[in-house]
Amino acid sequence: VVTEPTFNTLIAGLSDTIDTMRLQLVRSTQLSYDELVDGYPCNVNVAFGSREFVVNSTIGMTVGQVDEVLVYLEDTVLRRICLGKDNFENFLVQYAGNRGVSYALINEAMLRY
Repeated sequence: VVTEPTFNTLIAGLSDTIDTMRLQLVRSTQLSYDELVDGYPCNVNVAFGSREFVVNSTIGMTVGQVDEVLVYLEDTVLRRICLGKDNFENFLVQYAGNRGVSYALINEAMLRY
């Protein structure tokens, strides 16, 4: 004897499928985020590698240099994870405190952001 699934059985099955798909999406998103954040220093080094502030990453950067790197980060990383340059810049200022902003400090802040 074949029985037809009840409405509640169908709903429970669909609910389980949705939960499984949601979990897979969260895992996939986390992996994508981790790959993006883990890979960003290499990309920045390629983009700015010959610049003095990368070669000697602990020296202070000019406001123009900081803005140039932040614009690059916004275009290549921050937008892709739905974050903005202004928010990161505010975080960077708080993170830096009384220290000058260097390329090394931007990298530290980026990994903590």
